[in-house]
Amino acid sequence: MLTIKKLSIQIENNIILDDLSFSIEDNSITSIIGYSGIGKSTLVKAIAGIHHFSAGAIFYNNELLNNTKVNIGYAFQDYGLYPWYSVKKNIVLPLQIKKIAIDQAFYRSILIQLGIDHLIDRYPSALSGGEKQRVALARAIILKPQILLLDEPFSALDTINRTKARDLFLKIWDEYRPLCIFVTHDIDEALLISHKILILRDNSYIQIDNAVRGKLKYDPEYVNMLHSLQEMIAGSN
Repeated sequence: MLTIKKLSIQIENNIILDDLSFSIEDNSITSIIGYSGIGKSTLVKAIAGIHHFSAGAIFYNNELLNNTKVNIGYAFQDYGLYPWYSVKKNIVLPLQIKKIAIDQAFYRSILIQLGIDHLIDRYPSALSGGEKQRVALARAIILKPQILLLDEPFSALDTINRTKARDLFLKIWDEYRPLCIFVTHDIDEALLISHKILILRDNSYIQIDNAVRGKLKYDPEYVNMLHSLQEMIAGSN
């Protein structure tokens, strides 16, 4: 279980997050939603150990989170690919840093499922936005992480490919079910994939169970939940 306790993040004189506390269970997906600039990406970076926080603590299984001991996979919103490395080198880099042998069968499976097996010798400059996002997702998953952090991983894709990528992500996630935090602006996406949803608001937050996961989008319960979330976000802006 991942536990955030009284977390506060301040950048210069701006308070981005203040006194945030919540927990996320293992084997689950929690989506973080809220309007632009509310601190979604900042929160994920703090969990990843990339962003310092001014107060509070982050625990994993009742111990302070230490990313040298806990495998954390992170797909950046801007891909975060190294332009001087090939696709293959970018993907396996987390394994090399942690000195973990490549599980060749898993590696090959990820490449094929994401449709990037033919791209491994290319460099990021030769990839489309969608291809870069799939490479970034492969790199996040290759560690078989205990904690998987995805920051708007499908935002560069058109509607059809976004749906395909989302379904593929769920299939891959279901293979070993890491604790996953998924940042998105798309409320429908949050409802379709998440077990819980964290709504960041000005100086507050709401964490709710997603009772409509797996329901069809025209189901009355789904529609009511969608409208409710829209109102919660609108009320915080």
